[in-house]
Amino acid sequence: LVHEDEQETPVVHGSQFCFFFLNSPASAVPSMTAAAITASANNVASRLNGVATIADTLLTNSKSGLTDTARQVNTLLPELAAINAKITAGTSPGNTAPSADLMDERDRILSSLQKLVGGQSLINGDGTATQLVNGIPLVERAVANTLTISSDQTQIGVKFNSKDNLGNPNGQTLQTIEGGQAGALLQVINGFVPSIQQRLNAIAIGLVKVANSAGQSSPGTATNVPIFGFKVGNSIFSSLKAGSTDPTGALPNITSDEDLT
Repeated sequence: LVHEDEQETPVVHGSQFCFFFLNSPASAVPSMTAAAITASANNVASRLNGVATIADTLLTNSKSGLTDTARQVNTLLPELAAINAKITAGTSPGNTAPSADLMDERDRILSSLQKLVGGQSLINGDGTATQLVNGIPLVERAVANTLTISSDQTQIGVKFNSKDNLGNPNGQTLQTIEGGQAGALLQVINGFVPSIQQRLNAIAIGLVKVANSAGQSSPGTATNVPIFGFKVGNSIFSSLKAGSTDPTGALPNITSDEDLT
C-alpha cells in the first residue's frame, strides 16, 4: 500500500495497492479535506504495509525453517539406521542383548525426530526402531529414507531408498504433517500466512470499492475522485467503470464483512 508520490515497495500480496489523490477536479475536493484524506490514507497504508511485511517475513522465515528442519531430519535418519544395524548385530547368536549405550542413542534420536516431524516411533521386538510419518517409514531397521521439500517449500515428501524399473527413486508426497516442528511450519506456510494475505487483499478491495465509489455520479460510472487503486507494472486501476478494461469495474459491492471473504 503506497502513496503514489512516495514510491514505497509494494507489499499487498499479488499486486501493488496504492493510495493516490490524482486527476481530481480542484473544485471536487476542498484543499483541507484533501489534506485530511491524504493523512488518513497514508496512515492506513502504513499499517497495512506493516502487517503485510510481517506476513511476508514470517513466510520467508518459515520456509527457511522448514528447509533446516528437513536437513536436521536427514542427518538423524541414517544415524538411526546405523544404530539399528548395531543393535541387530548385538542381538545375534551369542549376544543376549545390545549394549545400553546403543539403546540410549536410539532413544535420543527418536526423541529428536519426534520434536522435528512428530509421527510414530516404534520399538521392534529385536530392539531396533522404526520411525513413521503418516504411516510412511522414514527409517525401518537398517534402511533410511530421505525427507524432501517441494521447490516452492510448501510440501514435504519422502524419497525411498529404492528405485523403479527405470532407475528413478521412488517417492511419495505427504499431504500434511500434524506433529513436530515441521507440522507447525507447514501450518504457518500453508494456512496462517495465506489467510493473512487473503484478508489484506480483501481489505484492499474493500477500500478501492468503498472509497472510490464516493466519487461516482452513479453505479458503474468512472469515479471522479480516485483515492485508492491497484498498481500492476506501470498501470494503475481505480476507475470502477463497469465494462471497461479496468478490473476494478468488476469489483463486487461491499455491504458487509461477508462481501470481503
